[in-house]
Amino acid sequence: MSDLKKYITKRKKADKEFAKSYEADFENFKTDVLLHQAKTIAQRAKKGDWEKAREILAKSLNTEAKDDDKL
Repeated sequence: MSDLKKYITKRKKADKEFAKSYEADFENFKTDVLLHQAKTIAQRAKKGDWEKAREILAKSLNTEAKDDDKL
């Protein structure tokens, strides 16, 4: 287990408020990342940089979540 995962586990046990908000906040973060990728693709497409847009799209759709990040 990574140091970050150990810290999060320990913090969740010690701080109930953190534990409640962590999952929702992390989901919001992941959604924001996906929205940013979509914006980047749209901006690249407007500029006519289709090759770069396809590169970004290929990376984002083929990315698998780690086992501990799956629901």
